[in-house]
Amino acid sequence: MFGFLLKVKQLSRRLRNSMIRTDSIDITQMRRSLLDIAVEEYRMRAVLFNISSKLNPIDAPRFESRCRYFSKEVEKAVENAGFRIVDAENFIGKPFDTGMAVMPLNIKDFVASDELIIQQMIEPVIMEGERVARVGTVKLRRAF
Repeated sequence: MFGFLLKVKQLSRRLRNSMIRTDSIDITQMRRSLLDIAVEEYRMRAVLFNISSKLNPIDAPRFESRCRYFSKEVEKAVENAGFRIVDAENFIGKPFDTGMAVMPLNIKDFVASDELIIQQMIEPVIMEGERVARVGTVKLRRAF
């Protein structure tokens, strides 16, 4: 959790420094930083909801609500910049194809003849219009 907060702080500092130097704004770096924040929020969301399952039933809904609010705010910022985070449900449980905009972490665990299914979305696919701005990361399993 602290690593995530440190990364957000570093990315915020980079964005702020880029904005201060108006004569040399690097739009590409700002866009990359925004996408980094979106990916880190996506990864942290899974951790936070896992933690919420361990809270008592009275505190869990409030904690989950705050997490959802933060996620929606990050998603709005990403959309305002012209990007779109592709919903994980578009991938999870679907057959894996090498033409997909995802990078499998565990592809070496399988042979070429295996039929593979996407088991888990680790990092989201981020689109800019019809173009892939950031490739997602997935975990695969054999289709049985």
